[in-house]
Amino acid sequence: MVSQLEWLADRLPGGDGLSIVDYRTEDGVTLRGVHARSGQAGAPRVVFFHGNGEANVHNLDLARSLARAGVDAFLAEYRGYGGCGGHPGEPGLRRDGAAALRALPENGSASLPSGPVVE
Repeated sequence: MVSQLEWLADRLPGGDGLSIVDYRTEDGVTLRGVHARSGQAGAPRVVFFHGNGEANVHNLDLARSLARAGVDAFLAEYRGYGGCGGHPGEPGLRRDGAAALRALPENGSASLPSGPVVE
């Protein structure tokens, strides 16, 4: 299973609008997410946090589907998952989520959402 997840560290298959985004948490952990852009100006955005026992690589088809439907999607990653450093835990999980939201404007999105953020 680990080898299936580690490929994300270097490349994405297909070249179909998915891009790797490296970002850092406030406590210095580097995480690696995947951004799927719809190509539409002003598109709504979804930041997707996978479930326990998964990694963002398990949700590439979801990201592609959202992009085809006109929604920009960012597959966030957690420390200790998907080949990323660190160890999972609730304090780190909150830092990882905040870092994923901050990563959006740095990678081509205009701004953080002005509406509610649903946890």
